[in-house]
Amino acid sequence: MLPQTEGLNMRDRLEAKPSMTKRAVGKPDEIQALTTEGRKQHLREQVEETASVTAGEDYFHEEPKDLLSEVLDRPNMQKAYDRVMRNKGAPGVDGLTVGELKAYLKAHWPEHKEALLNGRYQPQPVRKVEIPKSGGGVRQLGIPTVLDRLIQ
Repeated sequence: MLPQTEGLNMRDRLEAKPSMTKRAVGKPDEIQALTTEGRKQHLREQVEETASVTAGEDYFHEEPKDLLSEVLDRPNMQKAYDRVMRNKGAPGVDGLTVGELKAYLKAHWPEHKEALLNGRYQPQPVRKVEIPKSGGGVRQLGIPTVLDRLIQ
């Protein structure tokens, strides 16, 4: 018997009794065909299960979604926005500061989201800054725009 912490799938696999023996079917090719068909059916059932309605924090949405749509969902983007605000940082080549980001997003987010979903979004160039090193010399630093930091 497996510990209770082990997942059901693993426990089911290890404790499962074969439903068909080699003697009952007869030929190894038939056994392979049946187990392959069984795997396909199991995968179909798993896909159907993931297509069910899933509860979120404050909302419900239909599954499945593509990965980019999930990344651009409001709760995930809110986490990204909070991280950008917490990290602060200098503006990029566009001059947009972290403090101006909220107002900018209210006016322009739908356009940027559509461009991302359609594969047309192009990140802005990175602003290059030289930082002095303690031992002499300089180190180059690339500063992306605040919007690109949010999207990344």
